[in-house]
Amino acid sequence: GTCAVSASSSGGGGGGGGGSKYETKFSLDKNKISIQLKQGEVKTESITIQNPQNRKLKINFEMVKLQDFFKINETSFELNPLETKILLLDVIAREETPPDVYLGKIIIRSENEEKEILVVLDIKSKKALFDIKMQIPQEYKSVKPGGELFSTIGIYNLGELKRVDAIIEYTIMDSEGEKILSEKETVAVEKQTSFIKKFILPDNLNIGNYLLSVKIMYEGETAVASSWFLVVSPNGMQKKVGIKIFLGIL
Repeated sequence: GTCAVSASSSGGGGGGGGGSKYETKFSLDKNKISIQLKQGEVKTESITIQNPQNRKLKINFEMVKLQDFFKINETSFELNPLETKILLLDVIAREETPPDVYLGKIIIRSENEEKEILVVLDIKSKKALFDIKMQIPQEYKSVKPGGELFSTIGIYNLGELKRVDAIIEYTIMDSEGEKILSEKETVAVEKQTSFIKKFILPDNLNIGNYLLSVKIMYEGETAVASSWFLVVSPNGMQKKVGIKIFLGIL
């Protein structure tokens, strides 16, 4: 379903300069969406779109790559002057969807402006035997090409399993879903296992958003987690923070 909420007009603040202040700009409440789902689960996500102008805006909405997961009632609509609209999106992981990390985007356009929202779906097995938590510490959310990326990983045994060897697969993708780096290893998992994983990024990476995903597989069941980070210009400064500082996260 979809609902719309009108914002109060609050007087417009004087509007000096003949209204050129706004052009045809609109604003969104987010530029990334991350959703965790089990097979067979449905969730609702919202996007808030605001028209700050004193004239109507025609908005078009396009889902790229993830059409099968989203139910959208409106793909184009008008925003009245100073109106705020809340778009509600039903997100559906079907029972037969293979557990994995799925990446796509939502493109929202007005007459002469375009904005993107990056979307990632972490879909795990309905009866996953493990849960996995993964975090990139704030100091490593921005990394240079060729730099080091660290993440903290926690694996939690959800069953009555004793110590078992599970396969973990790590993947780094760009915002288009192209794989940049991929590796697998076997990890011994007790009731709970935590560790720090280090990656060396290729030195030819373009500036932009990248996704690190982690997948743990055991006896045909899969759990996944993912996190965004930014590759910045080699001229940009990156704080070097000792690994011990965020050992405490674990």
